[in-house]
Amino acid sequence: MFLLLSSPMHQFATPTENVNDVREVFESTVVFDRDMTYEGDLIIDGNASVIVEDCDFEIDGRVLLSGDSTLILRNARIRLVESREGRSEDAGFMFTMNESSRFDVVNTTVETISFRSFSIHVSDGVEALFDNVYSLEWHGLTCEGDSKVQIVDSSCWSMIETRDESTLSVRDSRIYGVNTTGGSSAFLEGVYTTKASVEAASSLEAINSTISSETEGLELVFQGDTELVLCNFSTVSSGIGYELCDHWSLVEDNVASKVHIDVSLDHVYLRLIQFVVEEGSDVSLEGLHAPHAKIVCSAEDIEAVDSTLKQVELLQDCALNACHVEFDSLTASGSSFASLADSKLGQVSGRDESMASISSSEIRDVDGRGSAVMHLNNCSVLDSISVSDSSVIFQNDQPISMDGFDYDLKGHKLNVRFENPLDERIQVDMILDRNRIREMRDLKVSLDGDPLVVDSEMVKDLRIASFSVPSGTGRLSVSLGPVPPERVPFFLTLVGQQVISLAIILVLVIAVLLAWK
Repeated sequence: MFLLLSSPMHQFATPTENVNDVREVFESTVVFDRDMTYEGDLIIDGNASVIVEDCDFEIDGRVLLSGDSTLILRNARIRLVESREGRSEDAGFMFTMNESSRFDVVNTTVETISFRSFSIHVSDGVEALFDNVYSLEWHGLTCEGDSKVQIVDSSCWSMIETRDESTLSVRDSRIYGVNTTGGSSAFLEGVYTTKASVEAASSLEAINSTISSETEGLELVFQGDTELVLCNFSTVSSGIGYELCDHWSLVEDNVASKVHIDVSLDHVYLRLIQFVVEEGSDVSLEGLHAPHAKIVCSAEDIEAVDSTLKQVELLQDCALNACHVEFDSLTASGSSFASLADSKLGQVSGRDESMASISSSEIRDVDGRGSAVMHLNNCSVLDSISVSDSSVIFQNDQPISMDGFDYDLKGHKLNVRFENPLDERIQVDMILDRNRIREMRDLKVSLDGDPLVVDSEMVKDLRIASFSVPSGTGRLSVSLGPVPPERVPFFLTLVGQQVISLAIILVLVIAVLLAWK
């Protein structure tokens, strides 16, 4: 079913339960101003116009605009009956606008039956206006082509995505989030949103706005061939859990010799800003004091000097070199490598096959998992060290350098080069999961092929193996032995099951005897 409109006359629809019964009288401009139900897809094409105003209007279908058509929803209550699964290739969208059509929604509430969500798709040269619109079920708005969308004085729980060369303007509104991609642009003023992201060659400008999420926040995604030095992101605490960024421009305030995105913030409250750097990039942090910022990096190399960040996450083969930094959290995963000196760190986590060398630093917690290897050289750990799986942590109080880590997981052997600059032997503690070593004789440590004496003790869930290394350089080899089989709880073993069965039988026998007496 559809609505086909043409010719230069105005018609006012009469109340009916099924508008399609009188569709043959509709002409170029049709006005719905009384409560009614429209059954089927509402399709508007050519130069036709439809106005829905001052009524409750129920649509049992989808809305599709094309050509130079116009749809205006004004002072109305719109109810959508069909679920967003729909019946076509655009089934995910309840409203679809393309070509040069126009869509205006003013002072209107949009809702669905049974609280099902709906979404809107605009493309080509469409112009859309949402003024004083309220909807809790509006969960998606996609802007493509050269479309232009304005949202003013509205409240919707919609994730807005802009693509291609589309433009978005949101003022004095509450939205769920915005994601700008391609060559699109977004302008936010007086907006409260959960999250925002910028990637590809897109741009975002935010003024007098709030980005509330402390896990996603504002995300800036830098493509693989980025060349960027982040050196300024000044914020002040607002006292309500947010940081206030009074003014910041990615391009103007940093050495941005080759970046694709353009972001500027003016009086914006936020809890987290994420810099996501893809592989193949060249990124440095110099004097970047952003205690509410997170770096997620897959670049081959990243350097950080005199910087403060909330979180740093290293992925794939990323290599971090840092000194005089303060990170609340540092996580290395994949095959990444981290080298830090003279720093203050919160939670340090090693995952997968990552490696880290940290010297002369203060650390709150250390956690090694998988086959991660860490060397804590002359570092103070304030709280705890935890190790699991086949992870290894070396710790020493006097200066020793370690590099060239080579961990053969199949052979259960770890080789590393070391250098002791002192004229005396220095003790090294090797911290393991206490369950990683089946028997003490399986643990062997040698220096240039000569075995070393190893002392071992258990501390809670850890095994601490201690040995000393002489002055000079050498090759340290550690053999951990095969991985012990996983321990099975007693009640799950065959013997445990038999014991439980006997206990049950005994209880039943006693119960029968007591009942018989």
